[in-house]
Amino acid sequence: DLKALAKAVGLKKIRMATQADAERLTGLQKGGISALALVNKGFKVFLDSSAAGFDQIAMSAGERGVQVQLAPQDFVRVTGARTAAISQV
Repeated sequence: DLKALAKAVGLKKIRMATQADAERLTGLQKGGISALALVNKGFKVFLDSSAAGFDQIAMSAGERGVQVQLAPQDFVRVTGARTAAISQV
């Protein structure tokens, strides 16, 4: 939910980056863009608060075709993510 994410970030409006913009901004290719690969690169990371209800969450490991599972609290600790109600159910 981009409106909820904008509110969590403190902005009036946000939009999804195009593939070209995402690759240019992150230096990563589609399929390898991951919060884990962006640690220490200045990007803000958000995790929907509903993730706390799961034992594990899956995400890209930062390399195309490679996935990793982490406990939500470990994801927050590693990435510095903030939790917020940002998904639509």
